[in-house]
Formats: sequence, C-alpha cells, structure tokens
Amino acid sequence: MKTLIVLHPASVIIISTVLLFLCISVILYIKQYKIQAESKRLIEESERLSKLASKEAEEKEKEKPYEDFTSGHIY
Repeated sequence: MKTLIVLHPASVIIISTVLLFLCISVILYIKQYKIQAESKRLIEESERLSKLASKEAEEKEKEKPYEDFTSGHIY
C-alpha cells in the first residue's frame, strides 16, 4: 500500500511563504518591466516632439515678415 506523506506544519508554512514571496517578486518584476518600457516610449516621443518643435521654430525664423505696402507696417 502507498503511504501518505504528511509534512510538518512548520514546513508547510515555510514553503507557502517562499512561494508567496516568489509570486510577489515575479509580479513586481513584470510591473517594473512595463514601467521601463513605457518610460522608454515616452522619452522617445519627447525627443521626437522636441525635434519637431525645433524644426518648426527654424522654419518660422526663415519666413520673411509680410509687409503691408498700403500702410507701411511690417507684420
């Protein structure tokens, strides 16, 4: 006949605690990975927008002002 192996209650508590901490560490690692990926995406988006803004500023500087010949004012 097969015998039933019964673990000591302290062993069960230790094993369940280790498994709990393992699960928590895996969950935290996944969250950290997601946060790093989002941070990287936001940094790239920020760099892209800053390049676009500087390009638009350069284009505005290159534009010559419009002169209204009827009144002599420069707009």
